[in-house]
Amino acid sequence: MSDKSMEGNAIFQVPIIVVPGLNHNALRLTLETILMQPGINKQVVIVMCDEKYTEHNMLSKLFGFRVEMLAGSTKYMDQMTKALEKASSLIKDSKYMIVIEDELLLAADFLSFMGQTLPALDKDDSLIGVSAWNDNGYKGVSSNPSLAYREETFPGLAFMVKMNFYLSHMKGKMDKCCSKRAWHGWFNGQLNGREIVVPDVSRVFRSQFQGQAEDQAFIDELLNRERHTNMAAGAKLGDVMSLTKEMYEKAIKSLIASSEVVPPKTIETCLSDTKGTINLPSTKKGGYSVFYKQADATDVSVLKKLCKCFKLFSAEKHQPRGLHNGIIRFVQSDKHVLLIGSSSIYHKLRPHDDKAAVKIS
Repeated sequence: MSDKSMEGNAIFQVPIIVVPGLNHNALRLTLETILMQPGINKQVVIVMCDEKYTEHNMLSKLFGFRVEMLAGSTKYMDQMTKALEKASSLIKDSKYMIVIEDELLLAADFLSFMGQTLPALDKDDSLIGVSAWNDNGYKGVSSNPSLAYREETFPGLAFMVKMNFYLSHMKGKMDKCCSKRAWHGWFNGQLNGREIVVPDVSRVFRSQFQGQAEDQAFIDELLNRERHTNMAAGAKLGDVMSLTKEMYEKAIKSLIASSEVVPPKTIETCLSDTKGTINLPSTKKGGYSVFYKQADATDVSVLKKLCKCFKLFSAEKHQPRGLHNGIIRFVQSDKHVLLIGSSSIYHKLRPHDDKAAVKIS
C-alpha cells in the first residue's frame, strides 16, 4: 500500500455489502473499482445476488468475492431491504457496514476517505455514518477533496452506516424510512438531531440514469448533470475531528466570522428570474456568507432560488439538499460559500445592518 498512514486502519475490516441491479456490465464495473481499492480485503466483500440472476453470482465469484443468494424481487428496494437484513445476520460483530448500490464506480480513494472519517464517527454519537456522494457535488461548486461536511439528509448511493443505527432505525422499518431509492432522500431529512458526513468532492460516480423515470426532471437534475468526482488516490482530509459536533459548530462560526458578506444587490437580479448567474465580489477573505430571509424555519422559498442561482441541486417540488442547522455549504472558485437562513442559529452572526439579508422580490 503506497499510503502508509492507512496501514492497519479499521476500515479494511468493515463489511462491504454490494446490492446489484439488473445491469450485468454495471456490476462488473462496480466490482472492478472495489477490487482496485488500495488495501482491499476481499474477504469482507459480500455481493447480494438475486436468485434469478445466476450470472451475477458467477461474475462475483470470479472476482473472489463472497456471494449470498437472496429470494427474487421485482423492485430494487425490496432487494435492498433483503440484502441489509441478510447482512445484519452475517456481520453481528461489526460496528459498521458499507453499502454499495447499483451502477456505481468508486473513486480510487473511496475506502481511504471512509477510513479517515472513522475517528470522528467513533467519538460522536450524533453521527450515524458517512456517504461518498455529495448531492451538491456539481462542477463549479465542488472542488476541495480535503473537505467534508455534516448534513441532516441521507444521500445514500455508497455509504457507511453504524450498525446500531441500522438495527434500531432501519431494520424492519425500511417501508417507513427508506421505501424509495436513496437518491429520493431516506428518512425524509428527519434524522432527529443526527447527521451524516459527506465529502465536498464525491468519492463515487453514478452512471447517467437510462430510460424514463416518474420524476424525470428530478433525476436529470440530481444524476444527469455534470458532476465532480475525486480522481486523486492520495487525497487527505483536513482535521477529521473538526467533524465532531462541538468542533464543527466552532468551525462554522469561525468561517462566518472571517467571511465576506455578500450584499443583496449582488444576488437579487438572479433571484428575480433564476436564469442568470451570480458573480461574487473579489475578496481576500477565505469565503462568503449569504444571509437570506425566511418566514419561518420551514420556509425554503428564497433558499431554493439561491440554490438555482449558484447551480446547486434545485428541482421543483423537492427540498434543497445538504442542509446543516439552516445553512448550506459549498466551494466556489476555491472559496467557502455559506447560505444562511434567518431561522438558522448562525444568522445572529450577520452584520447588524438588516439590509445584509437577502429577501425575495
